[in-house]
Amino acid sequence: MNGWALVLREKRMITESHNESKALVLIFLAVLSGTAMDAVVKEVGLAIGTWQLLVMRWLFAVIILLPWMVSGKNQVANVKNKNIYLIRALLNCVGSFALFYALANLPLAVVVTIMFAEPLFVIPFAALLLGERLNLKIIFASLIGFGGVFYINTPERGSYTWKPCHLSWRQPLLR
Repeated sequence: MNGWALVLREKRMITESHNESKALVLIFLAVLSGTAMDAVVKEVGLAIGTWQLLVMRWLFAVIILLPWMVSGKNQVANVKNKNIYLIRALLNCVGSFALFYALANLPLAVVVTIMFAEPLFVIPFAALLLGERLNLKIIFASLIGFGGVFYINTPERGSYTWKPCHLSWRQPLLR
């Protein structure tokens, strides 16, 4: 290798290292802020309606992101299919509403345990939406994972019952 090739290789390695460090810091901040948000929603969720909590969350996000958006440093991607972003926004709205309602009405331990099942939902969706192939080992491991989440959250193990959960499915819409 000549001198310039070594310099370029070294610069690329430093940039990749910097990007990895930045990504680690950002994922730590994401987990920290998500945990704080869950705790706040749990604390005030019954006193404030779910929709109000969602509006406050999104307004807070806009306030945090506004300086970055105004600075001009944001790079807007050339999106060919804008409908996918609309679908993502709608799914985010439904998911956020469900999470906030669950945090307000179920024990925190139950909500967190059920959220541990979130990666298990990636497997069937990857097969359905992306055409990923599933083998018996993956299917069996997923079923064991779901079984574990279900076992941990059986009504007999906690101080709550499933009865209010299935009888009050219409309540969030009335809040």
